[in-house]
Amino acid sequence: MSGERQHESLLDRARRLANLARLRADSLGESQDLKRLDTALTKLQGDLGSLQSAVLVHRTLADAGVPVDRLEKIDAPLAKLKGKVDESGLPSARFVQNRGSDVSELESRIRAADVAAWNGWARSRLNTVPKTLIPLLNVSVRGRVQEKLRRLEMLASSQRLEVPTVLDFVRDLDYIRDELSAVGDSDIDHVLRKFSDGRARLLDLTDDDIRVLRDDQGLSTQIYLVIS
Repeated sequence: MSGERQHESLLDRARRLANLARLRADSLGESQDLKRLDTALTKLQGDLGSLQSAVLVHRTLADAGVPVDRLEKIDAPLAKLKGKVDESGLPSARFVQNRGSDVSELESRIRAADVAAWNGWARSRLNTVPKTLIPLLNVSVRGRVQEKLRRLEMLASSQRLEVPTVLDFVRDLDYIRDELSAVGDSDIDHVLRKFSDGRARLLDLTDDDIRVLRDDQGLSTQIYLVIS
C-alpha cells in the first residue's frame, strides 16, 4: 500500500485544483459543485485513514502468526483517482464519492476476513493451554491466570479488531504459558490430567491417585469426584 504521504499528496493536489477552479467560477452552480467536491475529498481522506488502520491491524495479525490473506490491489481506488486527475485535472464530486465507496468496501472486506482468521486462530491457541495445571499455581498467580484467561476468551471472540487487541492477547497468552510451564511435571500433574473441568469419575482413579489428591491441601476445594 502506498504511504500516507502519497495519499495526502494526491488529495492535496485534487483540492488545490478545486480551489483554483472555485476562484475562476463564474456562476453559483459551479461554486456549489466545487463545494461538493471539497466535501467529497474530505470524506475520502477520512475513508483512507480508516483503511490505513485496517491494514495496520492486518499486518499486526500477520506478524503474530495469524493466517490472514495476502492484501492485493488496495491502491486501486487511488489509482483511479490519480488517472482522473492526470487526465482531466479536476474530478467530479460524484467520481470522488465513488472512490470513497470503493475504499470503504475494501476496508470492510479486509476487516471481515481478518476477524474470521483471528477468531479461529485465537481459539486454537487457547485450546493449547494446559488448564489442568492451573490448580497447581499459588493462589495469587492462579487468580491472575484465571482472570487473564477470561479476558483472552473475550478477545478471541472479538468482532472489531484493533492493534492492542492482538498485542494484548499475545502478551497475556505468553504470560499464562510461562506460569504454567514453571509448574513442572509431578505426580499431581498425572492425576489432574484425568480431570475435565475440575471433575473426574472415582472409578478412573487409582488408590495412588486418591492418596496424591488427599495429600495436596490446595486442591480440596477445587476438584469433585463423581461416583458412576
